[in-house]
Amino acid sequence: MNGFDESGAKSWHIRAKYEVYDTDGDNVDSGVYEEIWKGPKRYRRSYTGPDFTQTDYASAKGLYRSGNQEWLKGPVGMVRRLVVEPFDYLGSDPQTSLKRKIRNFNQMHFVCLVKANSTMQIIRAPEMEAYPQDCLDPDKPILRMALRPGFSQGVIWNNTALFQGRFVARDIKFSQFGKVMLTIHLELIEEVAAEGDEPFVPAAEAKGPLVGRIQGDMSMTNVLNAARPVYPAVAQEHHVQGKVTMQVTVGKDGSVIDVKVLSGPSLLQDAAVEAARKWRFEPMRVMGDAVEMDLKLEIGFNLT
Repeated sequence: MNGFDESGAKSWHIRAKYEVYDTDGDNVDSGVYEEIWKGPKRYRRSYTGPDFTQTDYASAKGLYRSGNQEWLKGPVGMVRRLVVEPFDYLGSDPQTSLKRKIRNFNQMHFVCLVKANSTMQIIRAPEMEAYPQDCLDPDKPILRMALRPGFSQGVIWNNTALFQGRFVARDIKFSQFGKVMLTIHLELIEEVAAEGDEPFVPAAEAKGPLVGRIQGDMSMTNVLNAARPVYPAVAQEHHVQGKVTMQVTVGKDGSVIDVKVLSGPSLLQDAAVEAARKWRFEPMRVMGDAVEMDLKLEIGFNLT
């Protein structure tokens, strides 16, 4: 009932303005996301900013793209997911059980679903702050907050409206390490007629159909299982620490099917690769179909 779950949503048209900030709080990017959606294989989706323009056209002929041809990454790549699919698939992992907890924030009460046996918990942190959790209003199933302590991330959804029997937030704020990195304001939300394919006809300069493995990043998917690495004894003996950066290929089922080390201390690389192969992600989908995706993954080792 939150966002536009594509399995049962009606046709719709939305437009949202987004602002991106750096760690100093300076506004470094802004733009408008707009979409006309009539089904997983019938939509037009655009992003327009000072230095970036991209429009996707999806129809029975496939997916075509005009403007910038790269897949959206970083904060801008999160915009649609936070608006359209805000529920972060917390309960989609069959190996994870959820617990219901009552929480208080700023004198407000929430009902939170806690991913109690997540591998992304933070050791030594207080119990309730150590686990991924999604928090809803106490009297209605309205998603209001998501916490991902393992990645030091948080999302707040405000100014919720009821549309097509679903709760849609008009104001969204994404933070990392306690600093606001992205804000989104939904300017327009309306139904559209289900007939006609004119909006989905590709522009003359559009390229496609787009097929095959995509080049993405962590902002484009959800981590379902983040396996912890085993710190090699020889690395500890020599006081070796740091991070290993890898390129991993996520298969259509969300499992890691290939790992290539890009950088990092040699004594830590094998342990990082072994852990990375155990990670599991939410499968990436294009026009409703699962596809393979390459992304960079960093695993850190710290002696303290």
